Amino acid sequence: MTDCKTGKLVTRQNQNTSVKFLGCSHYPNCNQTYKNLEILYDQFLCSSCKSRFMVKRAGTYGNFLRCRNYPSCRNTINLN
Repeated sequence: MTDCKTGKLVTRQNQNTSVKFLGCSHYPNCNQTYKNLEILYDQFLCSSCKSRFMVKRAGTYGNFLRCRNYPSCRNTINLN
């Protein structure tokens, strides 16, 4: 799922740095990208805003999932 709501996530590679990332199949009409390739395997949509993926983060009290729409959406899920 991407911001345009109709494209698919595809693996792309930056030509300058050779770093892989996820991008929308409708590029250049949709330029949504994700640097976390793990989204392909662990897709958790935010239950609060329902428009962004939850991404894994490490915090002071352990690992958690945070909405990629942060700071607009502050939804989190504790993984401990």
